[in-house]
Amino acid sequence: HGNCTNFIAKQIIEAVWSALAQTAPKDVPAGWGSINYWVFSGLDPRRGEGYGTPDFLGCSSGAGAIWGTDGWPTNGPQICSGTLYYPEIEVAESIYPIIWEKWQWATDSGAPGRWRGGCGVDNIWVADCDPQPIHLAYAAEPFDYEVVPAIAGGKVPKPNSKKLIFANGNEEPPEAVRQKMLYQLQSGDKSIDYVMGGAGVGNPLERDIEAVREDVRDGLVSVESARDDYGVVIDPQTLEVDERETNKLRDKL
Repeated sequence: HGNCTNFIAKQIIEAVWSALAQTAPKDVPAGWGSINYWVFSGLDPRRGEGYGTPDFLGCSSGAGAIWGTDGWPTNGPQICSGTLYYPEIEVAESIYPIIWEKWQWATDSGAPGRWRGGCGVDNIWVADCDPQPIHLAYAAEPFDYEVVPAIAGGKVPKPNSKKLIFANGNEEPPEAVRQKMLYQLQSGDKSIDYVMGGAGVGNPLERDIEAVREDVRDGLVSVESARDDYGVVIDPQTLEVDERETNKLRDKL
């Protein structure tokens, strides 16, 4: 473990958790989300100074739930131990020639469960580097990486994704990004990143109905996921629960 403090340590931790979950499911966390970030570098044209850093805002994956408690949002992977500090976006923009369009909890990123996984984020930024390019290197898990364990009927989160939209209108989809991994961006080029949440614990159909409604109200769970994953029917206009239809749907599912 001491010699692999980055991604391999995560796999080791989850292998141990998966084994322990078979005998002590109430005492083991569900899997935490995997980070999804670029390392970017270049010459800042505003100051004529070089820079190079991981995009720590892309490390903001969600923690897995544990019996009795939802996972924490934007917790980072296990190797961060819940202590990852994210830069203030305004400060990051003053240091790097990048403008953030969005960094917010991603709807439906926390995997369903009686206790839901913590949310990851939508992380969208645009290069503002003219006339110098931004050099990008992808440094994270494969996009098909599946978090484990999901415990006692909980679900796993949908995987990371990352795509580029260039100022000329061309796009680089996630499968191309994962294969190429190295890019140079010009001003106006955009990175659209989805950072996964954590895994769930327990059958989602047993989640408290009011907790589901609150998640929908807060934008953490969509009306569609509330219905399809949790069996809770919510009016998309009023965000009120239809108790009769909910009871019928949960009995059916």
